[in-house]
Amino acid sequence: MAVDKVRLLGDKALREISSKVTSPSAPATRRLCNRLLKIVGSQPGFGISAPQIGINDRVFIMGRPRMPAGKELKQIGKSIRVTPSWDLAFIAVVNPVVTAVSTEVEASYESCLSLPGVAALVPRHTWIEVEFKDLEGTSIKRRLRNHPARVFQHEYDHLEGIMFTDRILDTCDIVAESFVSGFHENGAPVEDLDDPVAAMKAATAGSDYDVPPDVQRESEILAAASRLSTLARRCFGPAGAGEWMGPDANGVKSNCSPTVLARAASRISSGLKLVVNPGEPVLASRALRSELVLDIPLAPAIWNRLAQYQREHSSSAGHVILFSTSLLLSGDEVDVGFALTTESYESSAAANQRSTEWTARDAETKLLAKLADRIVNIPGAEVRYVFSQRLIHPWLRMHLLERGIIAVERVSATHLAAVQELTGAHVFRSAAVLAAGSSALDVTHLGNVGAVEVLRSGSGKRLLRVQAGSRGARVASVVLCAPDEAAADELRVVAQRAIVMLKAFVHNPFALLGAGATELALATRLRQVWAKEAPTAAHASSADILASALESVVRALQPAPVSSGGLTGFDVLDELMDCKNNASKVARGWDPLLERCINPQTVLDSGPAKAHALQVGVQTAIVLFGIGSIIIEDMSSDARPR
Repeated sequence: MAVDKVRLLGDKALREISSKVTSPSAPATRRLCNRLLKIVGSQPGFGISAPQIGINDRVFIMGRPRMPAGKELKQIGKSIRVTPSWDLAFIAVVNPVVTAVSTEVEASYESCLSLPGVAALVPRHTWIEVEFKDLEGTSIKRRLRNHPARVFQHEYDHLEGIMFTDRILDTCDIVAESFVSGFHENGAPVEDLDDPVAAMKAATAGSDYDVPPDVQRESEILAAASRLSTLARRCFGPAGAGEWMGPDANGVKSNCSPTVLARAASRISSGLKLVVNPGEPVLASRALRSELVLDIPLAPAIWNRLAQYQREHSSSAGHVILFSTSLLLSGDEVDVGFALTTESYESSAAANQRSTEWTARDAETKLLAKLADRIVNIPGAEVRYVFSQRLIHPWLRMHLLERGIIAVERVSATHLAAVQELTGAHVFRSAAVLAAGSSALDVTHLGNVGAVEVLRSGSGKRLLRVQAGSRGARVASVVLCAPDEAAADELRVVAQRAIVMLKAFVHNPFALLGAGATELALATRLRQVWAKEAPTAAHASSADILASALESVVRALQPAPVSSGGLTGFDVLDELMDCKNNASKVARGWDPLLERCINPQTVLDSGPAKAHALQVGVQTAIVLFGIGSIIIEDMSSDARPR
């Protein structure tokens, strides 16, 4: 069987969203995987998807090297050398779904068979949880990390019509593939090409493909939160199948699904933006609800136009169109659906008393004028802004500017996602939506924006402030002010860690770090458990003393009350406040000792230190309980100490 030709960048099949496979175990699906295996058997690559051979089915294969014992894959971010001595085993992935992703993102070089000779630095999630079908129709769930996670995300993007170059943050990150040492060097042999099922079954094992849930995170803060979460979960005891039980305002236990918490954590990740503003006092820092402050590099003409529009109009509200594709169009462009016929050229030439020999620039200008008219005349819309992740034709930018529409190009993927979250707009991946007969470009796909203003930072830097419209999601910007650049960098790190802690708390509320919240939750839970189990008087007294000691730490820390500002909408915080209100105020046992030994003004609450202390405490308790049982047993048998 001949080897299929790989479709290259520019082919329409690479930009279409693939369809779900109705029967993963059908012979046609196996034949498709066999065709994909033939390609990676002749060309170097860790994977290939069906759209790369012109078939828009949600199918791809990905490989991992089976190496001798003692050898491991290099860390993510470093080059990965594929040599003939490595044995690549491939997995068939049909109808994949990504169910969870890490908050950590790592950048590493990637290349693609559809873009030969080019590599780019692409940010990817360090681990993902996925579900897919194999060639026998069996459902498979995996947690992938490091390089397998990167390969899976790369191939999954192909099914969504996304190329790896769409994920880069800076065009300077694009390099020649030869500059990336050892990247995809030499093809690896593929066994059993005529039997893809046998070749793919052997690749399901390996630590990179099946990671335990409590994976050690690279971040020190997240690692501490993970360890504390595990310890606190053991202290609390199981509360059901993967659910956390917490009292509501009426004292009735309610279930908080981990899926809901994960969604809330991802919303914090996508909806909370930090902007550092050096040159102003720290007390000038502020939080802006339903607003974005973007540090986008704009041309002076755009800044001047924004300032002028701000002066001339009382309101700059309107609609915004988002593009992740380039709007650099040529005269022979056919994807946008505008037919430039010879008759139209001649009639326009006669009207303008010009020669009938039209140049390519004339056709290009005519096409761009039609595109501008399409943007301006969307029924029911008042377009004010066009944001594009790529370049916009200079003539199109100036023509839109003359008609009151501000076109902003080279918007990073992070900023584009933030604007999408704020406005509710759809991100268009192709300029074909601007075609005259296209129904994709209507007012329902546009985003609503409120006021758009130009801000001046203390250092003279200009920032773009965008307010949400009627359909704006919960998005906020935190403007951090600092007297100089050094202080601004330090403040940025502190704020980023605080956001990480907030996301960890919302995602996994077993761990409540900081301000005595951990001790408070542990004490409240301890009293609930002991009251339910009705222990003996001696055990109840010991538990009460321990709970009172934990509460004494909270009082010594004197935590400020949880403010509702900026934190509304999270039921977990309401449960935390309920724990605080129900906590016992009775001081007994170790309270006098704490009052003599602890000066409240000098007590600090450290999350990592607390996690380490809890680890030591749990291990010490295990040892003491073991010794205590022996002593009690010896005393009951009237044994004498030796």
